[in-house]
Amino acid sequence: MKIFKKIVLPILISVLIEVLVFNFAPLLSMIKNEEPVEFTADELTFVNWEESNNGRLSQTDASIYIENISVNADTLTVHMTAQPQPGSYKLFLAKGGEYFSAENLLVTSNMTGDDSFQLERNISAVCVNLGENVGVELEDISFVFSNSTVELSLSRIVAMLVIWWGTKFLMSLQKAPDYGMEQKTED
Repeated sequence: MKIFKKIVLPILISVLIEVLVFNFAPLLSMIKNEEPVEFTADELTFVNWEESNNGRLSQTDASIYIENISVNADTLTVHMTAQPQPGSYKLFLAKGGEYFSAENLLVTSNMTGDDSFQLERNISAVCVNLGENVGVELEDISFVFSNSTVELSLSRIVAMLVIWWGTKFLMSLQKAPDYGMEQKTED
């Protein structure tokens, strides 16, 4: 019973705190059984693109966007099939009634075609701007919004255990003070 109280119980409490506190949003998404939200090329608006044999061909300052959505997610994955694959693009995100602005800009580089970005929740619009990448032939694109999975952090668990055991050790070094206030009993 002493081993359980000194070792197993702090480990269980640390893991429980890790799951319930530090992974609350992904856990809540799992409980609600929220599915990823996908917007395909048919639902997106294309600006400065020309139709081509295999899809669309980008012109100067080509953009792809979707507005008036209400997505509560913390990860956006942009699936883009293009030849040549653009090395970089600008990703604008808007929340609530905001518009696309420099404050909501993510400049990306070394893009692979399946690129994920961490978001703040409640996204109302997304825009991908290729900038000066002229001549990119876009075969397909989609935006997938999802919630991240539960990720247990071993370092946080170890930190909680060090704090727990360190506090227990320091408290064991301290002895109860004697204030000299003994109660006298009458015989």
